[in-house]
Amino acid sequence: MMKSIAFLFFLSIPYFLLAQETKPKDDAGQMGGISGFFETYNPVNFPAGANGWWHLLDVRHSNVNNNFAMQFAGSFFDQNLWFRKTNNVPNTEWSRVLTETNGNLNGKLYMLTSGGQNFFTGHQAGGTYSFPGGIFKAITDNPYGQMNVFYEGVAGGVTNFTVRADGQGYFAAGLGIGTQNPAYKLTVAGGDIKAYNFDHNSGVTIGAEAPERPRIGFHASDNSRRFRIEMNSINSDYERLGFFSLNGGQSPEQEVFSINKNGNLGIGTPLPVSKLHIAGDGFITLGSYDTSNGVKGIHFAGFRDVVPNYFGASIEAVPEWLCCGYPGAGYPGIKNIALNFNVHSDPGLADSKLTAMSIRPNGNVGIGTITPEEKFTVNGKIKANEIRVNGSGAPDYVFEPGYKVETLEALESYIKANKHLPEVPSAKEFERDGMAIGEMNKLLLKKIEELTLYIIDGRKQNLTRDRLLLDQKAKITELEQILKAQKK
Repeated sequence: MMKSIAFLFFLSIPYFLLAQETKPKDDAGQMGGISGFFETYNPVNFPAGANGWWHLLDVRHSNVNNNFAMQFAGSFFDQNLWFRKTNNVPNTEWSRVLTETNGNLNGKLYMLTSGGQNFFTGHQAGGTYSFPGGIFKAITDNPYGQMNVFYEGVAGGVTNFTVRADGQGYFAAGLGIGTQNPAYKLTVAGGDIKAYNFDHNSGVTIGAEAPERPRIGFHASDNSRRFRIEMNSINSDYERLGFFSLNGGQSPEQEVFSINKNGNLGIGTPLPVSKLHIAGDGFITLGSYDTSNGVKGIHFAGFRDVVPNYFGASIEAVPEWLCCGYPGAGYPGIKNIALNFNVHSDPGLADSKLTAMSIRPNGNVGIGTITPEEKFTVNGKIKANEIRVNGSGAPDYVFEPGYKVETLEALESYIKANKHLPEVPSAKEFERDGMAIGEMNKLLLKKIEELTLYIIDGRKQNLTRDRLLLDQKAKITELEQILKAQKK
C-alpha cells in the first residue's frame, strides 16, 4: 500500500511542477488551504520534532471549508519522507515512508498491531531450505559491540529478552527448548544437551538414561561415552548417585563407585553398607604404586620413591606361603593371610623393604620377626616406662603354717648337683625356651620368701644360742666366785 502511494505521488510531480510554484506555509494543519507545493522555516503540525526548513506537498479537498488533505513532507537536510491524511484533524500524526537505497532501507521500521495479530509473517516458498538463506537476517559491521542488539522483546517498558550482535542473549524469565512452558531458566525437553569446544564429538551431554535416571555423560573425540554420572533407583532403599566408566572397553559403562542417600561411599560396589565400602581386588594407595609383588594392601609413598615405584611404607595382606615359608603354596586362601607392616630401612635402595611388624592368622604379633611363636614376639630390645603382668598366683602360700622348706643341707646338696636353685630353669633351658616375665617374677618372689624363712629360722637359732651362751657365762662366773672363796 505504501509503495503504491509513493508511486502515484512521484507520477503526479511533473503536473504539479507545471501548474504550481512553491509558496510559504508554516501550519500544515491550517483549514481552508489550497493544494500546492509549500515550504517553511517554522513548521507547525509537521512530523514530531520538525524544525528548520521543510518541504510540504499538500493535496486538498475541493471544498475549502473542511480540513481533509493528503500530505507529504520532508526536511531539506535528510532523505526521510513523511505522509498523512488529516481526516479533518489538523494535528493528525505523520507516518514515515520507508525508502530504499541500493537495497538498504533508510531509517528504522516500527510496526504497530492490535492484540492477537502477528507483527511480521514471512513465508519462504519451496519445499527445501538451505543455509544461510532465511526469512529474517540481521547484519552489523561491529559484531563485538555489546549495545548492538539484533532482537529485543519489551513489555510494559521492561526488556524481557535480547539477542546481541556479539552472540550473547538475555532472557528475564525462562528459555524453553522443546517446550512452550519452561519451568526453569533453561528447560530442554525431548533430548539431550551437549556442550563441546574443539570438535563436534568430544564434550559433555546432559539428559536422562531412562525414566527416573538423569545423567551427565562425558564423550571422547570419537563420540564414545567414556564416563557418566547418573542417579539410580530413585525412591528406593538403593537410591544413589553412580559414577560409571567404560572400564577397559566394557559396554555399557560399569558403575565404579557410588554415593547413596545415607552418605555411604561405595568403591567397586553400588550398594555400600558403611561410610566407606571398598569391594574388589587391588590396592588402596597413597602416592605411587607397584603391583608386581602380587599382594594387596595400602601403600604410602615415602619422601623419596625408588624407581620403579617403591614405597616408603605399606600395609599388605600377604599369603603366608608367599612371605613366611608356611605350607600351602599355590593356595593363597583367606584363612592363611598375614598382615605385614613394611618400611624402607634405606629409602635410596630398592631392596631395602623391611617388615617391621607382622600379624599372623593365628593372632600372633611379631615385631622384628615375621614368624612369631607367641601372641607377642619381639626380636630386639624393649624399653618402656612401665610393664604390668597378670598378678594372679602370687606365692604368699610360702608363709602359711603348713609350708615346709627344704633344709639347708638338702638345698646345698641340690645346688651342688644341679648348679641352680630348685624350680628355677637351668641356663640351657633359659637360652632354649626363655621364660615368661610373670612366671619368673613369681618364682623369684617365692625364692625370696623362702630365703626370708631361712633368715627367720637362722635368727631364731642364733637367739637360742645367745641365751645358752649367756647362761653358760653366768654359771662360769658363779663357779669362779666359789673357787675364790674356797682358796681363802
